[in-house]
Amino acid sequence: MHSVLFQRLARKGVRALAGTSTVTALKPATLHAKHARFIASAKPKSSSSDREEEFISEDVEHVEDEEAPSTRSVVVDEDATWGQRALECAQQVLSANDDLSLYAFRAVVNTKTVDIRLDKLSDTYGSPTLDEIGAFSRDFNERFEAMVGEEEAGSIEVEVSSPGATRQVRIPEELERFRGLPMEIATAQEPDVRVMVFNGFVEGDSGDSTWMYADVKANRSLNKGRGLNKKAREAVFVLRAEDITDCHLHIDL
Repeated sequence: MHSVLFQRLARKGVRALAGTSTVTALKPATLHAKHARFIASAKPKSSSSDREEEFISEDVEHVEDEEAPSTRSVVVDEDATWGQRALECAQQVLSANDDLSLYAFRAVVNTKTVDIRLDKLSDTYGSPTLDEIGAFSRDFNERFEAMVGEEEAGSIEVEVSSPGATRQVRIPEELERFRGLPMEIATAQEPDVRVMVFNGFVEGDSGDSTWMYADVKANRSLNKGRGLNKKAREAVFVLRAEDITDCHLHIDL
């Protein structure tokens, strides 16, 4: 059985570490993404199984319409000069706070909206409190109004929120930060989402990372409703960073 399973995992781009136990066939349920508006939210207590669309802040990208941008980008519409000013205001506010950073930013000219997501570095899930979101919003609004004028600022809808319960995890930069938390991962070889826990990096400069199955309902449901058996709990797998195409935190419901 071990050799059969190793062959199955190898076909999917997953390698089991030598000397570790392997697993019976477990395949977690796939969670599907959907579009969602940004709303003010603190640390989530519950969440639907549908994932909010997320944007991660890095480089400024110009787009011509309000279609959702790719992840890992700050997005400002080409014609939204006020969007660049809003980004500057957000960065100014955050420069005085060592615990909050810009997770995502989007300014869309067609709808005259600014969507901002804040990342709290000291929180397990990166979720700022409602008080912190409110304080940021007040400071941002004052600066933005002073920069573009009261009339222009009043015509633009600004929404501030946390990254969301199922935030995207950047590979490999944020793996250590979220070590121990269940994550939904997909690979180039196996696009179906599996819920796993990051276990560390392989020694050396390969960038390979080790993972274990998360003991969550999404995995139990495909094991006749029971918890993971000993072999499944102890199985360790190696994934190459470049093979991981998607990685989000998982909320067990």
